[in-house]
Amino acid sequence: MEKTHTYLRHVCAPHAWILVGVALNSCASLSPDAGFSDVQKMASSRLDQRLQWTRSPEERKAADELTQILLAQPLNADAAVQIALLNNRGLQASYGELGVAQAEVVRAGRAANPVFSAQRWSAGDRFKSEIGIEFNFLSLLLIPLKLQEQQANFEYTKLKLGEEVFGLAQEARAQYFVTLAAAQEAAMQQAIVTSAEAAAELAEGQSRAGNLSLKKLANHEMAHAATASQATRLRRRAFSEREKLARLMGLSTPNWTLPERLPEIPADPPRFEDLERLALRQRLDVQAARQELEVAARELGVTNATRFGDSVMIGYGSLKESDEPTRRGPSLELELPLFDQGGSRVYRDTTRLRQAEDRLAENVIRMRSEVRERYNDLLAAHEQAARVQKSIVPLRQKMLAQTQLAYNGMLEGIYDLLESFRESVLSGQMAIDAVKDYWIALAELEHAVGGRLPAPTSAPDLESAPKLKTEPTKPAPGSPH
Repeated sequence: MEKTHTYLRHVCAPHAWILVGVALNSCASLSPDAGFSDVQKMASSRLDQRLQWTRSPEERKAADELTQILLAQPLNADAAVQIALLNNRGLQASYGELGVAQAEVVRAGRAANPVFSAQRWSAGDRFKSEIGIEFNFLSLLLIPLKLQEQQANFEYTKLKLGEEVFGLAQEARAQYFVTLAAAQEAAMQQAIVTSAEAAAELAEGQSRAGNLSLKKLANHEMAHAATASQATRLRRRAFSEREKLARLMGLSTPNWTLPERLPEIPADPPRFEDLERLALRQRLDVQAARQELEVAARELGVTNATRFGDSVMIGYGSLKESDEPTRRGPSLELELPLFDQGGSRVYRDTTRLRQAEDRLAENVIRMRSEVRERYNDLLAAHEQAARVQKSIVPLRQKMLAQTQLAYNGMLEGIYDLLESFRESVLSGQMAIDAVKDYWIALAELEHAVGGRLPAPTSAPDLESAPKLKTEPTKPAPGSPH
């Protein structure tokens, strides 16, 4: 007996040719780009840096050449972000998710392969053989649904990757300012160590001459030891922050130079309008949450369509037995939903759909709150930095100048002068920390908004402009105490 199940076109229905043609024409093809150009467009509308998915020696060479050009001069924040986007291997690995998602789209656009089967039995001179080929007809009908599901997932992957790109850019920018500030503070601390060391040496000489008590000598030596210990801690922190930046930029060695100081903050606090509305348009994580809802809805649609079975096998074949005439005919195999009607799968995907709805709502609430919080942080950081630069630092410098005059007039001693110098340097460190907080707050606000900030209003209305929040009583990070 020989049974041959042919492809759907052998079933003798002329409409089958049309269905097969639709299936084959709907097949997507693998593209080397894999949707990366869409991610580049997302980034270009939010960043001024270049994205590159490095997949060849030539592309690696181009990225290395641009990296060396950027490292040949003192590193700035934009250069640090660009180097990170070119070289961060974690980001490069994430780009591979585009290829995976694209492959699923291509797979979903293709019909299931036909199944070939053959059997033969014999006893002496008698035999029976069966040869056939079968095709899952239902897989052809489900192509549009599955294709839409995987295309929705592909768009979701692009959005998540775009958010990862923007997140890395913000992290690299913030880490740059942390690294530069740590280097500046460590350098300034060395000046304090030098003054404390001079005071300790002078005290030791006076103690040997009998002009200074052992208690006061111990106080000066303790001050020297404490400042030296602080200098060691700051050098260690500067080294660690530099290494963190190197990791973000994907560099094996931290061979670059930094500017001598942080950039100046603007004279006036930046005022922005409608940031929440802007964030709602720009935030890629919110767009990804919307797309996740679309994916869940598509998955539920496929599940509803296949809840009673995802296999309808149609074929054609022939049967041959010894000297008997060959017999031919179609075949049909159906899954009977006697024990599992797919209710559990429908419940699972319905639950996932509700989860996606809740996650979208939670994303929007968190987004609005983050924008308000980061904007408040920015205003607080500007206020603090301006206060330190305009009041504390000048007052400390004035006190140092007055102490110098008193020392020259022999009204105050050398220890008073050295202490005033240390206090002046400490106020400089405070200014560095405040300026760093401002630039980090600005980077975090850009991330909260999901892209470039609009131009600040040139003439802010002080009555309607957002005020620095004073409640709750616990100060926000970066705000003055």
